[in-house]
Amino acid sequence: RKLLSSLYYNASSVFEFGLGESTEIAAFVGVPRYSGVDTDAQWVGSARDGSKMDHFLFSFADIGKTRIYGNPIDEKLQKIPYALQSAPLNNEMEAYDVYLVDGRYRVACACASFLHAMSRGGDMERVRVGVHDWNRGKVGKVEDWHWGYWELEEIAETEHKSQLLAVLKLRPNTTEHDIMKMWKNHVWDRR
Repeated sequence: RKLLSSLYYNASSVFEFGLGESTEIAAFVGVPRYSGVDTDAQWVGSARDGSKMDHFLFSFADIGKTRIYGNPIDEKLQKIPYALQSAPLNNEMEAYDVYLVDGRYRVACACASFLHAMSRGGDMERVRVGVHDWNRGKVGKVEDWHWGYWELEEIAETEHKSQLLAVLKLRPNTTEHDIMKMWKNHVWDRR
């Protein structure tokens, strides 16, 4: 919470994949420009009502029927990459300072965040992508790479890390092609 609060406090704009406590933090620190998306329509409504911030923009990503934690029942619906990973960003004409990925398809959404920032002329020295549950799959000193998001370190540097959150900055030599390649490899990876 401390790392995320600091990140949001110093940001002029935030985009969130996955709504919840982070949305409350964005409202508490008064992020001037905010947009967030979730795969649960009721959760979107609760976040909107709970934020009490009229300028916050919320959207629902229809990825079909979901089960616990917003996981799609039919994981191969063709609309999933568009509805969650692309559509919420398509209408955003400016890059965000901070993108937080805390929902399904985290590697793909992190890639989509970097691509969005690049395509909208974002200052890549300032743009940060946070990935929640960064430690997922770590058991003691053993790392289960199947569940981790560490592959993102091929395109980005970990600038800050807490127990659950990693804040990434795009590596200077990373190209849009590199990011697209990683996105394509993870477009259907719901973790």
